Parts: sequence; C-alpha cells; structure tokens
Amino acid sequence: DAIKQVFGQMLNEARATEQGQGVALTVKDWVLAALPRLDRDLADAPAARATLRRELGSALNSLGDAAAAHGVLERAVVENREAYGDSMQTASAIQLVASAAFMLGDHLQAEQNSEQTLAMMDRVPDSEDARILRIQARTTLLRIHSLRGDQAKALLLAERNLADRIALFGADDPRLAVDYNNLSGTYNRVSRLAEAEAAAQKTLELLEANPARPVARIAFVQQGLCSLAVQRAAYEGGLQACARAAELYAEALGPQSIELASVGVTEARLRFAARAEAEARVLL
Repeated sequence: DAIKQVFGQMLNEARATEQGQGVALTVKDWVLAALPRLDRDLADAPAARATLRRELGSALNSLGDAAAAHGVLERAVVENREAYGDSMQTASAIQLVASAAFMLGDHLQAEQNSEQTLAMMDRVPDSEDARILRIQARTTLLRIHSLRGDQAKALLLAERNLADRIALFGADDPRLAVDYNNLSGTYNRVSRLAEAEAAAQKTLELLEANPARPVARIAFVQQGLCSLAVQRAAYEGGLQACARAAELYAEALGPQSIELASVGVTEARLRFAARAEAEARVLL
C-alpha cells in the first residue's frame, strides 16, 4: 500500500512537470527524481522503502547508469537486510550490486557479492525465483573466471546454468539462449570448436524462436559464428554468417552503427585467413 501510494504521487508529479516544462521526462529522470523521496515519504515503512530502493537501483542499472545504480543498491542491501534478513529480497539486492560492480570493472566486488548471493540462497526456501537468482550469480562468476583465464571454472558454471535452466523451463525455451551463448564462448576459449559452433547454432535457434525477435542479439551470435569460422578454416560458412550479421545490425541499429563496422573487421580477419588479402584490406 505504501509503495502504491508513493508511486501514484510520483506519477502525478511527473505529469505535472511534463506539462509545465513542455517536455517528456525520461525514465532515468523519473527514477533519479524519485530516489530523494524515499526517506521522506516512506520513513515509517522500512520494508517498502527497502523494496523500492532496490527496484529503482535495478532500473538505473538496466538503463546503463551503473555508477549511479551502485550507490543506490549498496544502500538497498543494508535496508533489505534490516527489513527482511536472509531472504530473496536481500539476496537480489546483493546480486544487483554485483552486476553494477561488474559493469564498472570492479570484478573483486562482483565476485564477492555473487558468492554472498549463492551462500544466502542456501539459507532461503527453494523456488523458481531462487533458482533463477542462482543462475544470475553464477553467470557473473563465469564471466569473471573467463576474464581471468580460468576457463575450467567458467565451463563448469556455464554447464550447470544450462542444466538448471533446462530443468526449470524445458530444453527449447528461448530463455536458454543466454546459457548456450555463454557455453559457446567458453567452449571456444578451450578450443572445443565443434562444440562451440553447435552451442552457437542452438543459441540462434532459440533466439529466432523468441516472439520478441531480438535482432541485435541474433546479429551478435552470427558475428560470433563468423569469428569462429576463422579458427575452423570454414571460410564459406563464415562469410555467410558475416553477411547475415551485417544485414541484421543494419536493420536493428542503422547503417552507421559501430557494431556494423565491427562485423567488417571480423570479415576482414576471415578473408585474410582465407588468403584474400586484397579484399581484407579493402574492408579494413
């Protein structure tokens, strides 16, 4: 009830501000304006304040402002511990800090918080949400281990995440795409190239089956297949993947996107490996 009341007030004020200034507020503007109100409007509702601060911090992180999100979420962890103790709410706040820290390049804090999340999940009741949060924590950890060069640990985490998500949603759920993509990248880094390609193809299959059709993500996986073709000396298939990636990036992000330029670099590497040096030079 407290959250509903505060949200209603903030939405009404946003509309008034929009009308007064003659401009539309962005979501980020609205979130940043909402944060100072929490201590005042929810002073007598600590659980609501903790919940709302966690969600607003999560929104900032999703909007790409990891620096602003990090401070908000660290405070949210304290408030959620006080309001909820060991719980899904607190574990979620801890993992959100891990995500923001990873985006900011603080891999040590990201690792420590992800480990804290997993430890706390062992002390709370099992549920679908709890299992998904475990997968999120392990995904952050596998990225950290991969960046550090510990591919054995990364591979174990990637395989476990895939198995857990299959158990939750079935083998053909589009949500498995992220796990197959992580698995493909890890297989690539340990030179299990055939398995890397198979996992990437499965990623594409699942993304294409997604009703939302995430075009930029599909392009990214196609570009990965083009890059993998360099290592496998599978030049014809690689060129087809590069062409498809370029087509999809142009569709999703426009003809001047940096992603489209990066496909050109990937294709140039492929053509150079295929001894088509002149064509590679033109692309570069």
